[in-house]
Amino acid sequence: MISSSCPGVPGNSAALAAVDGGPALHLRISWSAIFAGALVALTIGLMLNVLGAALGTTLADTTGRQTPDASSFGIGAGIWLLVSNLIGLAVGGCVAAREAADATAKGTAIASFAVFLAVLLGAVAAVLGSRRRTRTIAIGYAQRVR
Repeated sequence: MISSSCPGVPGNSAALAAVDGGPALHLRISWSAIFAGALVALTIGLMLNVLGAALGTTLADTTGRQTPDASSFGIGAGIWLLVSNLIGLAVGGCVAAREAADATAKGTAIASFAVFLAVLLGAVAAVLGSRRRTRTIAIGYAQRVR
């Protein structure tokens, strides 16, 4: 006999069917949880990056001419960027793990890792898209100058 729901998966009434006596089939990926986690990760990372930019601009003292040198600004900005995005990814992974359809350790790990991959792929696509746009703008400008 075939049952219509998976035992042990909360809120999942129409999950995959399983044969009685066989292993229960669980949904391993909840795309809504991954999307929510990626959105939270991007939002928190962006908010912390804006906070870092605001703190960095307050360090620049243009009237007193006592601004730190560019290398220390660059090192501090790089560290802040890395830490703030890792915090955003950690919180987004926690949100995805909490909302995952499969509440086992494996299911939450899959959801958290999928958030990391979604944000990484989004960042790579944004960088590649901006490089392509910049290249076409530069080529168009060079052709107008001729």
